[in-house]
Amino acid sequence: DDPQGNTRTILRSLFKATAAAFAADEPWIHVGADETSPVGRCSVHNIAALEGFVTGDVVNSDLKRTVVGWEELLFKPPGVDARTAVGNQDTIIVAWFQKMPQDVVDQGHRVIVANAA
Repeated sequence: DDPQGNTRTILRSLFKATAAAFAADEPWIHVGADETSPVGRCSVHNIAALEGFVTGDVVNSDLKRTVVGWEELLFKPPGVDARTAVGNQDTIIVAWFQKMPQDVVDQGHRVIVANAA
């Protein structure tokens, strides 16, 4: 997340172009969030802030769509506020690996079950 804002400009353009490839009335966009890891100057806090930018500013506000993301979007390491990353309570979380559907529901989100839970 560079100080000049280039990262956010590129992410906004990427998600707008992706959304444009689908019907305008498509209500969701899947943002992933399972392949994010701290590297160099990119910390877990920085990742959560960028995820929050994509989910809140881009997908919710600009594109007027509902975010769908893997469980890693909601469940962060200790000390990282997951509310930073998820956008809003309408975000749909896909439980796929370590979390059970009830874990997601307990956090106030709808869930897609993609594991053997």
